[in-house]
Amino acid sequence: MKVKRILAVAMAATMILGSSMIAFAQESVTADIQDNGKGVYTTSVTTNTTFQAPIVKVVVPTTTPVYLNPYGIKTSIDAIANVCEAVTDSTDPIVAGAYTISNMSNVPVKVDPTFTTTATGAVLLAKDATTDNLTTKWAKVTATITDAATSSNKIEVDLAHKYTGKNDDVRPTIIIPAGTNITKDAQGAISGTAAKATLTFTGTLNVPSKVATAWTETDALKIVVKYDIYPQAQ
Repeated sequence: MKVKRILAVAMAATMILGSSMIAFAQESVTADIQDNGKGVYTTSVTTNTTFQAPIVKVVVPTTTPVYLNPYGIKTSIDAIANVCEAVTDSTDPIVAGAYTISNMSNVPVKVDPTFTTTATGAVLLAKDATTDNLTTKWAKVTATITDAATSSNKIEVDLAHKYTGKNDDVRPTIIIPAGTNITKDAQGAISGTAAKATLTFTGTLNVPSKVATAWTETDALKIVVKYDIYPQAQ
């Protein structure tokens, strides 16, 4: 009777451990139950984890033609494959295409852009329209990044604003969804369908009333965009 009871305890312990190992281990392994001489049957199993790395690849435009058009002249931009569609006869003060940002990752990514804008010539980069309109050439420019799939998912950045990082005054960020069927082969080549967003520039240019301060070719803006990319959970 005593022998039967010991066997029953040993079998129960084996079943419990077996269930645990099936749940957590990728390979089928076994462990011997040892008697410690005090009627307790134990075993020890070590599980090592493996990091599941995401595929992260984001393609941003390096060629982004932008025209300052203070006098409303019809201006066109040729289409650039995988970068932007054509712009035809625009009379906007700032003429720019919708430049493509492609997320070829298998996870969503948070895009944290930093815009550094330098004005040359006699142009003043204005945060608002309170600058002298009579004699000053000022430019108020906004950069917008929009999720191509959900137009309400967008950020707008005033290029003259200096973010302090305090309270609510932080740089806007945007999350772009994961691509579709993204895979990486043994050579590291990534394939699938990218999720996309667009970068555009809009704004206002002041034309002073005094001819002596008219816009010239030396009046320009240099815009540098730095993208910080952070993978996000699905």
